[in-house]
Amino acid sequence: MLDALAFLYDAFSGYIEDRRATPGRRAHRARDCPVPRRLEPTPVDCARIAAFLFAAGGDTTSRILATSLRILGEDADLQQQLRDDPTRIPNFVEEVLRYEGAVKADHRLTRVSTTIGGVDIPAGSVVAVLLGAANRDPRRFDDPNAFVADRPNARAHVAFGHGVHTCPGAPLAGPRPASRSNACLTGSTTSRSPRSTTARRAPGATSTSRRSCCAACAASTWSSPRGAERAHGQAVRTSARARVR
Repeated sequence: MLDALAFLYDAFSGYIEDRRATPGRRAHRARDCPVPRRLEPTPVDCARIAAFLFAAGGDTTSRILATSLRILGEDADLQQQLRDDPTRIPNFVEEVLRYEGAVKADHRLTRVSTTIGGVDIPAGSVVAVLLGAANRDPRRFDDPNAFVADRPNARAHVAFGHGVHTCPGAPLAGPRPASRSNACLTGSTTSRSPRSTTARRAPGATSTSRRSCCAACAASTWSSPRGAERAHGQAVRTSARARVR
């Protein structure tokens, strides 16, 4: 069976070695900021980080986008509000991250003994950090179990960790779902999820029984957020191939 990580390690290692041998224009920043040979990471070290970001980033982004589409599909009024004022979409995505972040928990290894919340934790213990629970802490967020697209402190979430443990891909995880959500909203009149009974068909839908996440995939039927993401991705790829031809 194919080892996906081993495949990515080999692919990225080869790419890095090739770029170091013949930098070209794409590596001009690396030439402008040279790293002493003794501190230069090996291709394998770089490849491991790149492979992790590639895999984790794709999975996280798809989960965030799928959740965004589900929430939009269940609230036609919210859809129209965001269509009328797209500047509200970034905060909408931040609220999605707070309300239903892609990563529910993380783990840490305590280096020293400490006490948290009245519980003694000895050194060497594995601690589960429940990010989803922290994002619904009533001491930080008013009415935490409600989705509020205009929540003023939505960005106070810890969906990507905090401090030195913040996910390095966090700056990309918000803009990408925001741009995709905007594309879906501008490409349809009203999107609909399986739970919604009030939304209208998007243009191009061939049957009232079809459920569409945007105009590009109006003919696709899906029954879950993950299915919506797959249908949308396939429709976008098909559209891109058609434009290339």
